[in-house]
Amino acid sequence: MTRRIALAASAGICALGLVLTGCGSAGGGDKDALVNSLMEELTTNGSVTTEQGDCVRGKLNELSVDELTALNNDSTGDAAVTPELEEKITGMLMECFTAG
Repeated sequence: MTRRIALAASAGICALGLVLTGCGSAGGGDKDALVNSLMEELTTNGSVTTEQGDCVRGKLNELSVDELTALNNDSTGDAAVTPELEEKITGMLMECFTAG
């Protein structure tokens, strides 16, 4: 069962990673707009449960505007996310997909 949970979490994180790096268009500086932009496709395509989406939204809200802007810029191809930020986000997302 632990293996199934780990695989499900891994698949969820991979799907979320594709969403986060494939969306974007919010301007920098407005935290709510950045979070909403990063969450839009995730919540509309049904790739995660409502509970997981709420968790991810909460985790994104913990990031600074600069970090959210970096994520958004990565998704639009303007700049790459630093390894440190990528590691931080992966850790945060693991909490959402392995909780419960």
